[in-house]
Amino acid sequence: FEDLNKIKYSKIIINNLFSWPSVKKVLTWIASYKTANPSVCVEFKGHDYFSICPSFTLQDYNHRFCGIRADEAECNDCVKRLGNQHTFLDEDNEAVFSVSNWRKMWHTFFVNTVDSFEVFSPSSSEIFLKAYPDVAPKLKLIPHKISSFDCCNVAILGHASIYKGSEVVRELCTYLDENQIEDMQLYLFGLNVEGISSTHLKEMGEYERHALPELLKKNKIDLVFIPSTCPETFCYTAGESIALGYPTACFDLGGQADQVRASENGIILYSDEPDYLYTALKSACPSTVESENETESEQKTSAAQTLTRTVVLQDKTSRDFLKWMYQQRDDKSNYVAEAKDSIKMNATMPKVIAFYLPQFHDVPENVIWFGRGFSEWSNTSQTLPQFIGHRQPQVPIDVGYYNLETNNVMHRQAELAKKYGIYGFSVYYYWFSGKKLMEQPLQRLLKDKDLDFPFFLFWANEHWTRLWGNGADREILYKMELLQDDAEKFMEDALPYMKDPRYIKIDNKPVLNIYKLKLVPKKDFIQFVTSIRNIAKKNGFDGVYVTSIIDEWMDTSNLDAIQKEYTLDALIEFSSIFGRTGLNLKKENFLDPACSSYCYDVDDYVHNRKYLRQTKANVFAGLFPNWDNSPRRYNRSASILQSNPENYKMWLSDLIQWTKACHKPNEQFIFVNAWNEWAEGAHLEPDTYYGYAYLQKTREALEESEQNQKDF
Repeated sequence: FEDLNKIKYSKIIINNLFSWPSVKKVLTWIASYKTANPSVCVEFKGHDYFSICPSFTLQDYNHRFCGIRADEAECNDCVKRLGNQHTFLDEDNEAVFSVSNWRKMWHTFFVNTVDSFEVFSPSSSEIFLKAYPDVAPKLKLIPHKISSFDCCNVAILGHASIYKGSEVVRELCTYLDENQIEDMQLYLFGLNVEGISSTHLKEMGEYERHALPELLKKNKIDLVFIPSTCPETFCYTAGESIALGYPTACFDLGGQADQVRASENGIILYSDEPDYLYTALKSACPSTVESENETESEQKTSAAQTLTRTVVLQDKTSRDFLKWMYQQRDDKSNYVAEAKDSIKMNATMPKVIAFYLPQFHDVPENVIWFGRGFSEWSNTSQTLPQFIGHRQPQVPIDVGYYNLETNNVMHRQAELAKKYGIYGFSVYYYWFSGKKLMEQPLQRLLKDKDLDFPFFLFWANEHWTRLWGNGADREILYKMELLQDDAEKFMEDALPYMKDPRYIKIDNKPVLNIYKLKLVPKKDFIQFVTSIRNIAKKNGFDGVYVTSIIDEWMDTSNLDAIQKEYTLDALIEFSSIFGRTGLNLKKENFLDPACSSYCYDVDDYVHNRKYLRQTKANVFAGLFPNWDNSPRRYNRSASILQSNPENYKMWLSDLIQWTKACHKPNEQFIFVNAWNEWAEGAHLEPDTYYGYAYLQKTREALEESEQNQKDF
């Protein structure tokens, strides 16, 4: 470090650090150099996952992708069991390793020192953001490019090491040998690092990249199999095989899966069981026999037809799953019909606000990015169960699969909400320095004075990414940033809503909920809030009542300091998971072995009243009827187990009493996430399974609260 300090740097690029004897010392030196030389640019390259875990491939001791979802004890035990053979513990961590301390160290470095955070595939971007969501503003997705070849053909490319799936290849070879299968042969173009011996594996040795097309053609290869069991940041071998133009097969992991999906010429594998692999790979191999009369178009169609997704389930699992599916379809025991009368509201009842999503109509941007007809229903309607008992898809009734291009639906929604005691909606507002998205329902609400229902704006101030459309890609489509005159622009657009008599106000201050505090520098956020409050005062208000959600980065034991620091009037409980303590992870038997979803137990959380918060901050309590974002996140989702109307009522009843005890009468608000977040499984709107049950329980909790007063 003394020698390093002698040189003046304009840029410091971090490719990897696992070979350094002390990572902590390296990060400390870079941070101190950056402090002393603020102009130096620090770039971090996400070539591996060492910053998440010393097992830099994120493989556990069974050489499977861990999904970075284990708890502290499991992580620490896993690293110890791996030892330095498969991890890189430096001198700071040899005796005692703590994954939480490890990530705190890197988190501090990423937030305070790193200027640019580069990743090379959408999947690796998602993994890094799962571990370090605060790096989102710095994160850049820079896909590697592979130049195409003039000719092509396929196989297992690269060295067969433990990280690259050697054990998968070994088990597949054993299966082929023992069953004397004659219609499959594996060719290994690379080194047989783990010494696999099989009559079904031909070792072709290392190869020069320029010679690859001729080698594959000479050996009449039909298919490339990428057996890697780690989520690659970018997979060169997959890129090479795809460039050759022939089918490529890989597991549903990392950059390799991203590339295969994008290629439209391959197969995603969902199990490493040998019999499954044999069946799936064989089905994906295009025929090498071409009819003399077959046209080029027919050949392409024939090849495409063979590339179907193969799913192999054990017989008992299949029977149990189908039995459950039929039972769920026919089970009407939980269905609650619509009430015949309406709730009689009392002035002493807290005001229940439901978050309202306007993403149920065509907008030009979505047509360009995701195709004509895309809306929230596009993901919701095609969801599949991940385990027996996973209630998907959730199908709406009453207004059905509605379209918000007319006001008829909103009139019915307002009628339903008032009937069951929902006071108003907090409507998502997508605003990017004057550019607005999905604003048509709000504009129609503003013009339609017969639509008598209170509301206020929930500014979703985050980047607009492709994650909305396909559950995987975080490519930024609209970037969220605060420009110099954005406060004036924002209020110019927002004031017509705020001046509407239906707009919810507290102490003559229109309420504005802002989603993300940390997406922009704190000083810029505070300046923005100060400016919009001053503009509001010039327009006859006493300011703006600014709130924000309790986010995952917040220290929940010190919320009052955060509220004061960001000059907020209140904080809102919004997320189903982040900012809540006491939600326990539950293990489920996923039908897809590659599934890395999280499941949480809300039953214990509710029955032990872990939601009651003790804080000096002004916090509006919040809850959710359900949560399951698998429609958006596929097999990397989060869902809540044991979520049902009775638990919801118990939770809401306590929050009503807590709100009465802890808030002034004009600040007694409770937030429900959400009215219609169908792609996140969070909806008060009725569905085919529960009917109007959640709305009915909302009404019962409000009515019974008048008789059941509690002290908090």
